[in-house]
Amino acid sequence: MNVVRRILVTLVVAIAVVIGAVIWGATLYTDYLWFANLGFGAVFWTRLAWQWLIPIIAGGVFALVVFVNLLIARPSSAPRLSIVDGEGETQEHSFSTSWYLPVAAVISLVLGFFFSTGIGDSWHDIVLWLKGGSFGYTDPVFSRDIGFYIFDLPFYHLLYISLQGVLWTSIIASGIVYLISGAVSFTEGVQIRTRAKAHISVLLAGLFVLKAGGYLLKMYQRVYSSDGAIYGVGYTDVHALIPGLKVLAVIAVIAALSLLVNIFRPGLRWTAASVVVLLLASLLVGDVFPRLMQRFVVEPNELIRESPYLVNNIQMTRRGFGLDQVQQQEFDVAQDSHLTLADLKAHEEIIKNIRLWDWRPLLQTYGQLQEMRLYYDFKEVDVDRYWLDGEYRQVMLAARELDPRQVQNPTWINQRLQYTHGYGVVVSPVDEVTPEGLPSLWVKNIPPESKYQALEIIRPEIYYGEVADDYVIVNSRTPEFDYPRGDENAQTRYQGRGGVRLSHPLRRLAFAVRMADPRILISGEITDQSRIMFHRTVLNRVQLIAPFFRYEDDPYLVISQGRLFWIIDGYTTSQNYPLATPVRGWGNYVRNSIKVVVDAYHGSVEFFAMDPKEPIVAAYRRIFPDLIQDIAAMDPDLRQHLRYPEGLFTLQTNVYAAYHMSNPTVFYNREDLWSIPEEIVGETPAPVSPYYIITRLPNSQEPEMVLMQPFTPVRKNNMVAWMAARMDGDRYGELLVYSFPKNELTYGPMQVEARVDQDRDISQLLTLWSQQGSTVFRGNLLVIPLQDKILYVEPVYLQAEQSQMPEMKMVIAGTGTRIATGATLGQALQRLLADGDPQGEEARMVPVEPSLPEGPEFEGQQEYRGLVHRAIASFDRAQERLRALDWAGYGQAMEELETLLRQLEEVSQGELVESILMEENLGLE
Repeated sequence: MNVVRRILVTLVVAIAVVIGAVIWGATLYTDYLWFANLGFGAVFWTRLAWQWLIPIIAGGVFALVVFVNLLIARPSSAPRLSIVDGEGETQEHSFSTSWYLPVAAVISLVLGFFFSTGIGDSWHDIVLWLKGGSFGYTDPVFSRDIGFYIFDLPFYHLLYISLQGVLWTSIIASGIVYLISGAVSFTEGVQIRTRAKAHISVLLAGLFVLKAGGYLLKMYQRVYSSDGAIYGVGYTDVHALIPGLKVLAVIAVIAALSLLVNIFRPGLRWTAASVVVLLLASLLVGDVFPRLMQRFVVEPNELIRESPYLVNNIQMTRRGFGLDQVQQQEFDVAQDSHLTLADLKAHEEIIKNIRLWDWRPLLQTYGQLQEMRLYYDFKEVDVDRYWLDGEYRQVMLAARELDPRQVQNPTWINQRLQYTHGYGVVVSPVDEVTPEGLPSLWVKNIPPESKYQALEIIRPEIYYGEVADDYVIVNSRTPEFDYPRGDENAQTRYQGRGGVRLSHPLRRLAFAVRMADPRILISGEITDQSRIMFHRTVLNRVQLIAPFFRYEDDPYLVISQGRLFWIIDGYTTSQNYPLATPVRGWGNYVRNSIKVVVDAYHGSVEFFAMDPKEPIVAAYRRIFPDLIQDIAAMDPDLRQHLRYPEGLFTLQTNVYAAYHMSNPTVFYNREDLWSIPEEIVGETPAPVSPYYIITRLPNSQEPEMVLMQPFTPVRKNNMVAWMAARMDGDRYGELLVYSFPKNELTYGPMQVEARVDQDRDISQLLTLWSQQGSTVFRGNLLVIPLQDKILYVEPVYLQAEQSQMPEMKMVIAGTGTRIATGATLGQALQRLLADGDPQGEEARMVPVEPSLPEGPEFEGQQEYRGLVHRAIASFDRAQERLRALDWAGYGQAMEELETLLRQLEEVSQGELVESILMEENLGLE
């Protein structure tokens, strides 16, 4: 019975091992096919080699060192063990040494295996140490190149921990052997034979020498200290702790030498004395003295003592987060001047690109208007800019992706072979609103209909996106669903390079094992021309190829030359930048060094280096020569769509809120600390997120897209500054900060929101809308710089309870002195024009064809009537130009209207017809 049980257990274990090996082999093989299909076969093998060779070599060295020490500790004769039996008599037992070598080898290999698994995840630290380079500048404390901290110090720390493990394991393993063999005994005090004493002394001496190196490592690691008032090295470190660590390193080396001398002296007094001296020195020099200095020297005069080190922290933190090149300028706001028609005409291209659509209600509206079928899904809305018929326009767009979970008949054929891809995009300008309160669509419907040639799409299929990550098989005998067309569906066959060809049975078998789906192997629908697509989520796709970079979690879609591409921002990061305060989840060194382009149809992935000289990127390019191209190799049309990433900008603005202060006294006292302002989003306060706008920066002649963030003082709502990140052309990555005068009030977003809430007419209207079975949603409040003025714009949406389609119902516009509303941006802006009633109730000029003056004395009736018709025509043109936000055309039409009205006054002999009435707002719609 026992034999049968053993056979069954052995058989089960063998089957489990075989199954595990088959699954592992299938996964490895299909991974290689996936990498090779993308042109990254060399990357796959290089990564695999480093990930396997380093643990194998490290584990082998560990096992060899332990085994050699066990050989040295090998008993020269059979060990004897005394055991007291139940009757109180001592029995002597001897053991054969023939088993020693095999057992020692097995123990060494097992320990080496566990060590290798622990070091396997640190392969990149070793490779970066081998391939890393110089940063070209040094830290202000130790004057070491920054590359030492980024590339070398992590490796030295890993080496220190590893050597400690080797030595302690060797000491413990050898000590156990010596105890068993009787070379070390505690029966009559401590008794140790000469060979055992020499062996253990050498190992302990090595441990003490290693400890000396550890003290030096700890000295350099003080650049990451958070013990004092600042991050990094402080006064106590420089004047007490660092010198103390150097002293301890010398004492540790002396202790190691004393251990070696002790080999030739009787007893263990020198060994014990060395350990006691080192412990006492570590306590006094490494702990007590620094604490006393901090308590009685630094803390009573902390600002004076720490000022030089505060400067170091400020400078290195700015440099670590790329804030050292921020250009600071004053932004003098014309506080008492009103918005004028001349301002609007001078900034026509900016007004046309004010984003009225908040992405949250717009996403819902896209879904209701353009999803078409249940299985289509818009995951998110992106913001970008295009040159359209000579105009620089900001647009919002979303990909119409396919969600296989929503397919009504979820059979294997439908989900894997037929419903394989999304189709097309929706594009709308940021500023245009239809009379129904809906976005004006420049790209819409299936197949895509484009208003502009630059937005035409000839390859609308989306096989790789943000929604579906399940595998699909294309070019099977089953035609693919392409898009819905009336009562029938259009069908297609894939013509791209994406996916791995199932060109022979071995590949089908491997994928059947990997996907745990035998239908891949047995289905008659699959041919040798079929291609299996997996890892189709673009972010996951990129992370699998290069997991050593950090990526923005929001890829954005670009239309380029009729095709669809995803662009993802990648970062090189580190937690080892010296003296720089880290941010949780980011570390203390960040660069937007990588741009990744993924073809939505072919699935191809290309990595581009924004700055090939950035040291971490340069190191990875030496490790993986075929992975990263220079940015100059990117298609020029795609380069026009590179955006400064919102995630990095959010990080930088949060850091800059404190680290804009360069004076150590101001920084220490937090006298000028900034914060991110709040706004009303929906119906609740929320921090203002950075937003993309097309603007013309002060002292700049051309419009450009920037990423913008306002600042307010801590616990205050007035605006104190704003930061802009540039991204067009050669100006990519430039950061500018415009500070407002501190002696004048510049309204912040929440103050404008408060003025909106305090406006009786607006608040009553919002309350009324909310009580009629609808939900009011207040969109982003945008702060728009216009030369020396600030314009605030906030859209308001209304959504009925029974509808999932929000409609824009009102636009709120404001300046430093006034708030106005309108059904459109044009109406709201017109009410802000400075030539109206200062109370905000501006007159609206609505020319109506007047009746002619009565009486036979009136002459020139025909001329009068002609002038009236021409005045009405001029007014109509003014309305059209205002609806289009064409302020130049509007101004011209109004000048014509003014001339005609003066002529009318002359013709009617000073009696201007009363039916030309003054109402509000020039009749804007």
